[in-house]
Amino acid sequence: MRVLLAVIVALLLPLASHAEVNWDAVSVKKVPLFYPGMTSWDFLTGPDHASGANAVTRLEKPCQDCHVKEDRVDLFADDIMKGKLRRKSREVPFEPEPPQGIKAFISLDMQTAYDDKNFYMRLKWPSPEGVSFKNPGDVSRGFYDRVAVQLNGNLRSFSKAGCFMSCHDDVSYMLDAPSAEEVMAHPFYGKQRRKDVRLYAYATRNKKWSDFKPEEEMEKYLKAGAIIDLWIAGFRGPEVITSDESIFYDRIKDSTKNIKVEGTWEGGFYTITIKRPLTTEDPMDIQLQEGKTFTVGIAVYDQKNGYRKHHVSFPLSITLGGGKADVAAMKIVEGKQQVK
Repeated sequence: MRVLLAVIVALLLPLASHAEVNWDAVSVKKVPLFYPGMTSWDFLTGPDHASGANAVTRLEKPCQDCHVKEDRVDLFADDIMKGKLRRKSREVPFEPEPPQGIKAFISLDMQTAYDDKNFYMRLKWPSPEGVSFKNPGDVSRGFYDRVAVQLNGNLRSFSKAGCFMSCHDDVSYMLDAPSAEEVMAHPFYGKQRRKDVRLYAYATRNKKWSDFKPEEEMEKYLKAGAIIDLWIAGFRGPEVITSDESIFYDRIKDSTKNIKVEGTWEGGFYTITIKRPLTTEDPMDIQLQEGKTFTVGIAVYDQKNGYRKHHVSFPLSITLGGGKADVAAMKIVEGKQQVK
């Protein structure tokens, strides 16, 4: 009877967490996020960005050097969200369809750790209503509360501009998005029966979405580490749904899913914990290594918003026991960091 009772109790207990980190011992990085509307790589490098365009084009310094002052983001995100701020040369607002129910600025808590085999990331952000957690609905078109993390190892443009280098005026739901008919008529997209243009690394095109650079030139970029890894985790009710993807000439799902994710909503906050092996056999993954530094860009979707209607961060560098960075991930060593 005692053995049977023990088995029953064991079955009723929740499964052990895959995240072996004692997060109470890991420092928290406060990450400011803002609403960008239709801000894109084209804007950052164009005339409307004024003197800032030169700094971006020359890759002189990261965005936050100009736009973060005393830990406060110095941008007109409130005016963007309300549809007031306009791109002067185009005479169009940064956001023609202002979203409802979200603020222009939010703050996200980020914690990072690693051991000999894995990298761990814990993200917590405010969502007073927890809409997707309480009411799953249909997530097939991407309208669900979630977080997206882009990573790159050594691409200088990503370290300076983060996820803006993969966002363009001509991707879906942006200013110059092509029609479904135009996309389907393109040789690359037509073979995939696609009707939309997704994120792509700017270095893979000459001037616009349809103008691919020669394959041999893109191969050079690949060898130089131009792949952007993309981790997505969101909520369909209490269920956490994930996608392991990458961005280069297109945004695609990786052949293998190497991330494991847990998450919940409680007390007005979503929390997501991600675990991924430091190294994988997937050529579209960023390989992580102790002693090295990589860069991330974070986007958060709330109130079941999708496409461009999200909050984003500036690029953040993370080091695994290497040199100077915005965030130093904690090394987990048995006896030095509590392991559950």
